[in-house]
Amino acid sequence: MNSAMKLCVVALAACVTVACLGTPGAQETAGDLYAISPGPVDNPDIAWAPRIPALGDTVTLSARVRGPGGHPVEMRFVIEAPDVPAVIRSARPAAQPDAEAEYREYRTNWQPEQPGIYTLTVQVDPRNESGDPFPGNNTAAVTIPVVWRELHIVAWGPQRHCQWVGTGMPAGTSGKPNDPSAEEVAYWHRRGTKVLGYAYTIERNLMKLSVEEMIAHTVNTAAKFARLGCDGLIIDEIGSYDTAEGREWIRRYGLGYDQVHEKYPRLRVYEWIGGGIGHPDQLDVTRRNNHVLMSEDYPAIHGRTDPWVFARRLASRGQSLRSVDGIHALGIGGDCGRTFPPDTENNLRLCRKINPGLPGICYYAIGYLQEGDSYEGSRQQFLDQLTFDYFIKPVLMVSEDDIRMPQVSPQPHNPVALQVDVHNIGGVPATNVGVKLYARDLDANKRRL
Repeated sequence: MNSAMKLCVVALAACVTVACLGTPGAQETAGDLYAISPGPVDNPDIAWAPRIPALGDTVTLSARVRGPGGHPVEMRFVIEAPDVPAVIRSARPAAQPDAEAEYREYRTNWQPEQPGIYTLTVQVDPRNESGDPFPGNNTAAVTIPVVWRELHIVAWGPQRHCQWVGTGMPAGTSGKPNDPSAEEVAYWHRRGTKVLGYAYTIERNLMKLSVEEMIAHTVNTAAKFARLGCDGLIIDEIGSYDTAEGREWIRRYGLGYDQVHEKYPRLRVYEWIGGGIGHPDQLDVTRRNNHVLMSEDYPAIHGRTDPWVFARRLASRGQSLRSVDGIHALGIGGDCGRTFPPDTENNLRLCRKINPGLPGICYYAIGYLQEGDSYEGSRQQFLDQLTFDYFIKPVLMVSEDDIRMPQVSPQPHNPVALQVDVHNIGGVPATNVGVKLYARDLDANKRRL
């Protein structure tokens, strides 16, 4: 080449579309025997658990059938994805409802064999043996993603109006003995969402206790939430610093949660940390007990003087998070400062670019929809789309280190062999991936494809 060239690589993949919930419940017509629909986001008629299944999970599928028709009725759950053989599951009524129930619920199980974006189609009386005069509303479909590893998509507070946000849901914040209620736990479990018992953990308060008292407090808190049917704990304000008291706090904390892990291995613990997160002893507690470490990273606070400060914070804390498969807790509103949609998306993109391998995100201070508010156009819908775009569907990345040119000194008019590594950091495989190479003549400032 006679002049210096700058090479740019763009990776392209097939677009993935998703059908979201948000439709009203099935509309019944006079004489109509059966009706089914996806239902609204906050109270879906078609649900599955877990909310974002990972490869190897057994998925519970459920659907509510409305209308005056008799039961049991034939039910089919058809699961399909591109290049994957269709799976058909039959189902029976889950339980005998009370006399005033508006529907009958049917359930079945499915274990996906590979990740992908699946369509679940539910068919009520598919051969119309009942003679339903309105069979057009006897079929409904939803999208179920199956990712290659477990994702932690956490929301602070009970976000009923989120479809993908909320695979970890704090509960029991009142501190009352029976909070969360059995009804609340059942609601979230049907939607495939983990219920996390809230453990407010302040170092200056618990350090007043003896070691034995602090361990007992930790174990008793876990015992309460295990009894109420919770799937894990979310521990607020657990972080500390590399001081004598901080190290002793971490030691005691570790002793307590070693016992929790031994007595209640089913409880998954999410550590919400605002202070230092890089102390080796603290990371060892996280690692040996299979906790999920969450770093509080609030751009409106930590980047208020200079946006680069926030980026440097993500980079510095990312090393610790990567060592234990932790995640960022991204502040988007409330007491950490409200960010508007473009800023929220840019901040999430920054999290993914700086620490691409982290398995999820926690959205802090989303806010709530009030009665009568529409999901369409809401912040909840926006975050659902971000979650799908940046964690679930294929997400392709290329860096300058992924472009290799074996020839040390390429010559004019001779072909140049280039190798490009494209990384998919999303949750499902990418298809139809292509790479475009752009070379810019730095002397003439012209670009060539």
